[in-house]
Amino acid sequence: MTRKKRCWNSSSYRTVTAEETTRRQQWLKLSRQAGTAVRKLHRQFGHCPSRVLTEILRASGSRAEYFKAAKLIRCDGCEHEKPKPQEHIAEDIQFNQSIGIDIFEIKDSNGKRYSVLSFLCLGTLYHRQPSSVRQADRLVPNCVYQMFNDKWTQNMGFLEEAITERGWHNRGDFPRGLTARGVQFRTIGVKSPEQLGRTERRGAILKGIIHRVINELKASGDDIVKMILAEALYTKNFQSRVRGFTPMQWVFGKLPRQYDKRSHGSWSIAECPR
Repeated sequence: MTRKKRCWNSSSYRTVTAEETTRRQQWLKLSRQAGTAVRKLHRQFGHCPSRVLTEILRASGSRAEYFKAAKLIRCDGCEHEKPKPQEHIAEDIQFNQSIGIDIFEIKDSNGKRYSVLSFLCLGTLYHRQPSSVRQADRLVPNCVYQMFNDKWTQNMGFLEEAITERGWHNRGDFPRGLTARGVQFRTIGVKSPEQLGRTERRGAILKGIIHRVINELKASGDDIVKMILAEALYTKNFQSRVRGFTPMQWVFGKLPRQYDKRSHGSWSIAECPR
C-alpha cells in the first residue's frame, strides 16, 4: 500500500504520495536553468511526453542534468487532461444466459475452405464444440438451427439471449425457432463488430490455434480437420482462465480427464490415418 504524506500547498493542504514527494525533492536539486529550459521545451513541442523530450535532448547533445529534468518534469495541464483509468463492472458469471454465435472460416493445407459455426457462453467463456462444414455446402438458416440444437440445446438446454451478426445464415428458421421457445434473439448493428467483440476475439484465438496445427502437420481432409477442431477447442477451454477457473470448471464443476502419455504411449494427430 502506498504511503501518503501531508505536504503544504500555497492554498490548502494536498495529499500526495511518497513517490511524488521524492520527485519534488529531486526536482528542487536541479538548477533553475535546467528546469526552466525543459519546461519551456515541453510547452514549445505541444506538451509532449517525457520520452519525446528525452529524444529531443539526446539529439541536441544536452547535459545529463537536462535528461534528469525531462524525466522529473510534471505539467499541471497534462495531469488534468490525463485519461482516467476505465472501471470495469464485474458481471455475474451465469452459464447459458447469453450466448454469442459466430461463423469463421479455416483452410487446410490443400487450400480447402471450411465454415466453422461456434457458440460461446459470454458468462463463463465456455466454447462449445463447433461444427465444420465445407464452404461448397454453404450454411443455410435451417442447417444452422439444426446444428445449434444438436451442439448446444440438446445438452445445455435453452438459453435466455442469443447474440449474432447480420448474416444471411442467421435469418429465417434460426431466429424463428429460438424466438418460439422464449429465447431473445438479438442482432448486432450494421458495421458494428465491437458489439460481438468477445465472441469475435475468442473465435480468433481458436482460429489461430487451428491454423498453427494445420500448418505444422500439413493436415488436410474432412476427418483430420474435425479432429483438429476438437483438440484445439479442448485446449482453449482447458487453458483459459475466468476469475481463476477454467470455463470447464465453471460449467461442469471439475477439470476433465487429461490424456496420459505414460500409460498409452505417445500419439499425435499426425499419426492418424488419412
